[in-house]
Amino acid sequence: MLMLVRKAAGAGDADEYEIIVQNCKVRLARGEYQQELRSWSARFTLPAATDTTTGFIDVADGRMIEFIVNCTPTTNPQRMLAVLHTYYCSALHPKLHVMAEAIMRKTEDEGIKELYPSLEITRSLHDTLLHSDWSPLGSVMTMLNFFPVTKVSLLTESLNWKDFTHTGIFLFKDRIPFAQFLWAARNACIKHTRHLGLDTVHAEYLFIHSVGHSVDHYCSTKFTEHLRFPIFIEDENTTNWADLVGSACARYNFMAPTLNPLRSNLLKTFPPESVYGKIYRDISAVNQEWADVATASIMY
Repeated sequence: MLMLVRKAAGAGDADEYEIIVQNCKVRLARGEYQQELRSWSARFTLPAATDTTTGFIDVADGRMIEFIVNCTPTTNPQRMLAVLHTYYCSALHPKLHVMAEAIMRKTEDEGIKELYPSLEITRSLHDTLLHSDWSPLGSVMTMLNFFPVTKVSLLTESLNWKDFTHTGIFLFKDRIPFAQFLWAARNACIKHTRHLGLDTVHAEYLFIHSVGHSVDHYCSTKFTEHLRFPIFIEDENTTNWADLVGSACARYNFMAPTLNPLRSNLLKTFPPESVYGKIYRDISAVNQEWADVATASIMY
């Protein structure tokens, strides 16, 4: 979401920010029932002063000023959360997969053996993503009703970057812990792969598809703790026990910190002097919790 945040228009010196998404392609479906998330926007405040004990602003003290979904204002927090979740998991997260092949191919073609652990991807996950009915690519329904987005809209949205400004990370890298962590992780990936001949672009791909991707799964799990099941932007209520059980299974299987408990490939498990050990050392100094769930694997 940081990539979408910018200073609110007309806010002047006030600490008001906004997210404006005008070109969303996400379509949701359950049987004959269909919804579109065409657009949404949020205008909100954040504290101007930092907390003297942490050195960061407390985002919990922020206030929502306005929230609009498909051109219609809403004050319903459940609907806001449903929209944020739908966009976050069905529009933002898939974008983390887009350039994975580029860094994998470079690692293989140039024989960068120090990065071979990043090529380890769970075979069962690979088969699930490509061929099963649980997959965004496998059928119209996805993730056991938890992300009931259509295949076509998910793939289309994955390549849709029209609303992105990328300003948020620069606005908040010294003010919000997660932004600081991402900035440090990006810099660590660039710094510790430079001697391998990895250019800045591919080093960023490695950061996005390993540290960024795994931490995003972890944050998704945290984000959904207060959501009802299944998630629709107009009706977030559970309709039956099958929906509840299916959604819970999807949440704990898809959004858990690691998808492969038998081969976690966590950065913290690598030797301290390896590339991954050095990256872990740098990011754990910034935030231990997020560093401990970061993996070396590209998309697991």
